[in-house]
Amino acid sequence: MIYGYDSRTINEYGLKEMREISVAAPPCALRELATFLMQCADELESAASAHWHRHASASLKRDIGCEVVVLNCKPPVGGTL
Repeated sequence: MIYGYDSRTINEYGLKEMREISVAAPPCALRELATFLMQCADELESAASAHWHRHASASLKRDIGCEVVVLNCKPPVGGTL
């Protein structure tokens, strides 16, 4: 599971900016999460869209107990994440 402390709400959908997160998962899930994040970083370097995002696999979602989504850190012009 991923737990955290939020610092503010950043959009109309209730998305929270986190000031701290804690990941509680077995080693195999942590390795899968690390691999997913590395793949996202590689792909994001060439992403043309500000709307780029990726969802982790269903198995990682099951093992960690929540959805993991990586967003492009550059919001659309005039928009928010």
